[in-house]
Formats: sequence, C-alpha cells, structure tokens
Amino acid sequence: MPRIHDLYDLRTRLQAGLDDDREVLSGYGATRSPRLKAYLLESNSRSLDDFGCPLGRWDTLNQKGWYINRGGVYPECIFLDMTHPRVWILYSVLGIRESDAIVEKWVKENIGLDRCWLSRQQLLHWERNDEWYQKGLGIRYSDGLSPDDDAGYLSLKLWHGVSNAIKDFDSVLELAKERFAINSARWQKKREGRVVIAAEWYSNGKVTVQKAEDIDEVLLSILATARTYGEAIEEATNLRDKKMGAFELDFSQGVDLNAFSKVVSSGKGNMNLSCGVKGQSGKTPAQQVR
Repeated sequence: MPRIHDLYDLRTRLQAGLDDDREVLSGYGATRSPRLKAYLLESNSRSLDDFGCPLGRWDTLNQKGWYINRGGVYPECIFLDMTHPRVWILYSVLGIRESDAIVEKWVKENIGLDRCWLSRQQLLHWERNDEWYQKGLGIRYSDGLSPDDDAGYLSLKLWHGVSNAIKDFDSVLELAKERFAINSARWQKKREGRVVIAAEWYSNGKVTVQKAEDIDEVLLSILATARTYGEAIEEATNLRDKKMGAFELDFSQGVDLNAFSKVVSSGKGNMNLSCGVKGQSGKTPAQQVR
C-alpha cells in the first residue's frame, strides 16, 4: 500500500531520516534510514518513458516532474526530480551499495542518460559562499601512460583537522590539491556556530548528506548545483549551435609525450584523460578525452 502520495509526504519521510525519528519512519514502513544520497544525471530526452524505472515502476507525485518508484524489491526508496529538462536528480534512501548499483545499471542500460561529471570549479563552487566551509578533499591520481610496472596510483581522503598533528601538512594538502585530480569535496554549512548541513560531493555527480537540520535546505542546496551544471550545458550548446567558440583543455596531469606516443602506437586502448572543458565563461562541464 503506497505511503508517500505527494511532496509533503516525501519531505516528511526524508526529514524523519535526517532526524532518525523512528516513530515517523515506522509510518513509512522503515525502522531506520541510511544517509540520504542524490545523483545528478544528464538526460538527452524529456520523456521518462525512454528510460524506464531501475527499480519497479515510476509513479507520479502531486507535483509536476516528480516521480517515486512503486513495486519491486524496494518500493518507495528512490525519488526523481526531472523538473529541469536536462539535469535530473535521483534521490535514494537505500544503502550506498544498493544506490550506486542502481544508478550505475540505469545509466549503463540507457543511451542518452549519463552521470553529471562535475569539474573542479563545480566541486569547489561553495567557496564563494561565506556560510560554507570546506572540510576535506578526495584526491586521485592514475598514471595511465606508463608501463604497468612503472605506473603510479594515488587515492587519498584528506580531512581538515589532521594538519595540526603534522608539521607543514597544510602545504602538502595544498600541493596535492593543485597537482592531482579532485575526486570529492566535503562541505559544512554553518549558522550561528552550529552545522546545519554536512555533505560530500563527488566528481561523478553524487552527493551524500551526512548531517542536516532541514530537508528543504538540503534539497535547495542540491538543486543549486544541478542548476549550475544545467547552465553550463546550455552555454556549451549555444556555443556549438550558434557560433564558433574558443575552448581550453586543462588536463589534470602533465602528459609525457614519449609515453603518449608509445601508448598510441602500441594500441594499448583508451587513455581516459580527465580534463575540464571551459567555454568563454569557464563554466562548461568536465568531459572525458579518449
């Protein structure tokens, strides 16, 4: 029997998850609620019928552009906001493994549906807001151009606070931030000395909400990032369709030309060089160069 009929029910359910209010959660058939997760998805179709539902079937809520899954193994656990024509937001109250697997499978099975790949600028755009504070970064480096025996790999989570325990560690963090690709950024929004939102954004368009007071404030913060990404898509589309535009390819690591030539000539395969593609205003989304 459906328990969530409209946006009010949905917000009540999500707020109970933030508050860990088990009494309210029980009214929605849940005894606990994992952290809220959201995934930004880029769609080349305005019709949800083109992609189907990754879990059960989609049903409409009382607000245009909002959908909820019914039936299946986990009913009423994923919610879709497709009010923006190109950037959709899929919310999940399932565990992290189940949520990631559902989104990955849905994107893989549908041409015209993709993750929103956030650029360094988009991951760090909260820096311009005085209420938001950066609390950590995820750093990644992969040397795909060197032979396997010589290739280097790096994956680090750098949380603020540990720098006090190691001399000159702040300078190491800044150097890593500038030299390597940013895979994730952890942010806190503070008001009157208390944390009102704590969330981690990932370069593949996912956000995990660790803590929050008000679900409406959380939804608005996620929507703000989605709109920023949507504006970047519109700008890039206008440049493509209306005039020639100057683009700058800014690679996240230096390219060894000798190694590059060797890999290409040997046919090793896709090099998957991640780069930020910037239009005239510097806002367009990150792309994959192969």
